[in-house]
Amino acid sequence: MGLGAWDMGLGAWDMGLGAWDMGLGEWDKGLGVWVIGLGEWDMGLGEWDIGLCEWDIWLGEWDMGLCVWAIGLGEWDMGLGEWAIGLGEWAIGLGEWDTGQGEWDMGQGEWDTGQGVWDIGLGLWDIGLGLWDIGLGV
Repeated sequence: MGLGAWDMGLGAWDMGLGAWDMGLGEWDKGLGVWVIGLGEWDMGLGEWDIGLCEWDIWLGEWDMGLCVWAIGLGEWDMGLGEWAIGLGEWAIGLGEWDTGQGEWDMGQGEWDTGQGVWDIGLGLWDIGLGLWDIGLGV
């Protein structure tokens, strides 16, 4: 496609911005790495690990198991409602996290970094140049 290559045999997609490897479940586009197998999202600001349920953006840590958000200034407990730290806002009711670089919506299952959208529910990754459907393998 000019910008990269799709190899069905190896399951790798490389388009300059990074690589998508179905075998390893990795997506790297310069901002960080999305690893489906390990459940990890790292884009410089921090890390989202689905397996451990942790969100770390230098300022603190979000652990879904303990329902605590600590950023040095205090703690976020899911029972309270909203927490805004300048970089963005986490609202349990709405299920949105906006760091200025993108938005994570738990209700919709979407992560938008400005360059594309990852929809966990539908299994789609759209980077503006096209669409990859994990469920259908298109």
